[in-house]
Amino acid sequence: MVYVEYKKHGVTIGHLWFTSIAPSMVKPDIIYTHGSEKAGGGYNTVQHTLITDLTEDEDAIYKRIRKNYRYEIRHIAKENVQLRYYSASDMRENYNLLQEFESTYNQMYESKGLNVKFNMPLVKKYIDENAICFTIAFHNEEPLVYHSYIIDKSNVRFFYSASPFRVKNDLATMIGQMNKALHWFDIKKFKQMGILLYDWGGIANPKEPNGIDTFKMGFGGTEKKYHNNIDGLTFLGKIIAFIVNIKSNSN
Repeated sequence: MVYVEYKKHGVTIGHLWFTSIAPSMVKPDIIYTHGSEKAGGGYNTVQHTLITDLTEDEDAIYKRIRKNYRYEIRHIAKENVQLRYYSASDMRENYNLLQEFESTYNQMYESKGLNVKFNMPLVKKYIDENAICFTIAFHNEEPLVYHSYIIDKSNVRFFYSASPFRVKNDLATMIGQMNKALHWFDIKKFKQMGILLYDWGGIANPKEPNGIDTFKMGFGGTEKKYHNNIDGLTFLGKIIAFIVNIKSNSN
């Protein structure tokens, strides 16, 4: 289980992962429950995801990866690429990398014309609780691909990721290969750590997959459906949850 709280505009917001039961002492204005097996209180949405079972043999996991992905993973290993894991405590000591992650993430979405921002206050809370980890792919010691994961003793869920966007074709090809190699590195690392399940962070529509969905499906995960809940626990929280639900349904 992972639970963190942070304040935004005077509102206390809680985020709960890998369980539907919040700690008894928590009293945020609003609580987001992510990836619950069943619908909870408040407003519920159904989400699809893909799960890689890390209890399986490494060779079996690798063989389910799409053939051309496996080729790219082997190919990029011949380049001067470094793949590195950072725990929450590691990232406290490498804050410049976190800032570069934030900058790359924001620039990536700005280039796509989307108003999506890296939530640094929330990420810092996850770091404080040792509930997040990071992996980064470097080329000639330059960071180019960033992954982050919400993590507890048994589960990881793909969270924020970023890489440079709208770059020259050769670099774009290399970044794509590095991204695949970094995912495989992540899977092996988490398996070594004793993590049981690797959650790909959701897919939009398994029947009509978009580009990101298709990319994730190429790693051979098993489809799963679960629930995300937004629940207001105070009068203010109930109003906010209602507004958030209305906005979500209008998109």
